[in-house]
Amino acid sequence: MSSWFVWLLIVLFCIGGVEVKTHFLPSINELELVFISNHYILYSITMFLYFFFFVLILVGLAFAIAWAITRKASFSWIGQDVLYVKILLYSSQYYLILLIQVATVLLCCAFVYDIFWVFLSPIIFHQSVMIAVAKGNNSGGESIPMLLRFPRLTDPWGGYDMIGFGDILFPGLLVGFSLR
Repeated sequence: MSSWFVWLLIVLFCIGGVEVKTHFLPSINELELVFISNHYILYSITMFLYFFFFVLILVGLAFAIAWAITRKASFSWIGQDVLYVKILLYSSQYYLILLIQVATVLLCCAFVYDIFWVFLSPIIFHQSVMIAVAKGNNSGGESIPMLLRFPRLTDPWGGYDMIGFGDILFPGLLVGFSLR
C-alpha cells in the first residue's frame, strides 16, 4: 500500500473525528422551536450555540492535528482511540439495520473476511496481509489509523493489541437492531 494512500486515510480519519463532535449536540433548529415565543432569548441562545459549535470544532481540530503530529509517539494510541470511538459512536447512530437477515449476512461476511486475511493469507502471500497493513510494514512505516490500539503492558517489546473498525461496528449495529 502506498504511503500517499495511507496519508489520505489519516487526513480523512482526522476530518471524521473533528466533524463527528458536533453531531452529539442538539441541533439549533430543535432549540429554536422551544424558544420561539421570545425572540431575544432565541437570538442569544442561537448565537451562543454557533459560538459553542465553532469552539468545539476548533478544539476537535487541535486534537486531531496534535494526534497527527504525534501519531508515532508511544502515547499516540490514546488520541487515536478517542477519535476512533467518536467515529464508531456516530456510525452506530447513523447507520441502522432494518432486517435481521442483513445483520446476519454482514456478520458472516465480516467473519469470513477476517479469517481469510488474518489466518489464510500467510499461506498464499507468506505474511498476514491484515497485520502487515495494520502495522504499516509495506507502506514506509505508516499505519492505517482505523483500528483500536492498546499497549501490552507486560510485553517487553512494546507491542499493541489491535481490533479493527468492522470488528466493533458490525456487532454494534446488530446490538442497535436488537434494542429497537
